[in-house]
Amino acid sequence: MESRVNNVKRVLTVLIMGVIAYGGLTMMPLALMVIPGLLIMQWMAGEKSLAVASVVSMGVAAGFWNLLHLAIIFGPLTIWLIYTVSTKKSGLMIYLGGVFFSIFGVVAWLSWVSGGIGSVDLKGSFDAVLKLQQENMEAAGLNVVDVERTMEVLRAGASLLHLYLPSTLIIYGLSLPYISLVIAGRALLKRGIVIFQPASFFLFKLPPNIVPGTVVTFIGFLLLKSFMGDLGSVVLVNLIAIFSFLFLIQGLSVVDFWITSKGGKRMVKVLAVTFCIIMPLLNITVIIIGFIDSAFNLRKI
Repeated sequence: MESRVNNVKRVLTVLIMGVIAYGGLTMMPLALMVIPGLLIMQWMAGEKSLAVASVVSMGVAAGFWNLLHLAIIFGPLTIWLIYTVSTKKSGLMIYLGGVFFSIFGVVAWLSWVSGGIGSVDLKGSFDAVLKLQQENMEAAGLNVVDVERTMEVLRAGASLLHLYLPSTLIIYGLSLPYISLVIAGRALLKRGIVIFQPASFFLFKLPPNIVPGTVVTFIGFLLLKSFMGDLGSVVLVNLIAIFSFLFLIQGLSVVDFWITSKGGKRMVKVLAVTFCIIMPLLNITVIIIGFIDSAFNLRKI
């Protein structure tokens, strides 16, 4: 009976991986970020055949050409984390290498879709990505009106992403290894398998010198701005985006800490963090909380 239940779970897992790949490529790209963590979890649990079956399922559901895109983006990070976690490398090495390979995967993919390794044509890359997304939506059977409306939003997003690409890559690189390790680590822990994983989110704290570092960075920018010309505005918006993200994460961890200290349930924490992210006014407030906490440690209140 137990064997039958496990087989059903494996089949459902394989099907879910296909749904994630298909849904992520056609409707919700952010969902794709869970793929490395799920594959790492399967591999580290000793279910290598399940991991292979999951990859095949993604290829069948999303198309093997799209699977190649996913392999270029997520493959380097997934291989790195499996290797370093299984060989018990230091946490710092695991994470920093994960940041590097997360960014490397995206840059390699942008280079590939723009016409060849070694030459990243950003406009060509974005045009190719938009074309691929449109083809995926049309293949999914969406009507022409829905496809065009979605493409208008994606084109506007691509224009904005072009401006914020440096900070977006850094934020993505910092986030993906963390998400992957949390997904794999928490899932394996329930099975009694302990691997390196980040501490609970409410314990997260930026380095103690982040506030003076932020001040020095912006002072340095102001001193060098006159030499940057038109590039100055691009550098400024990306610096603001990076530091806003860092203090947002710090602020969210403070919110998580306060709720945890009051005995709040997990669902309450998830809802609170979600609202803090999606609501602009709360977003700004949490960034300010993160900055103040970095300087004065609000968790002692």
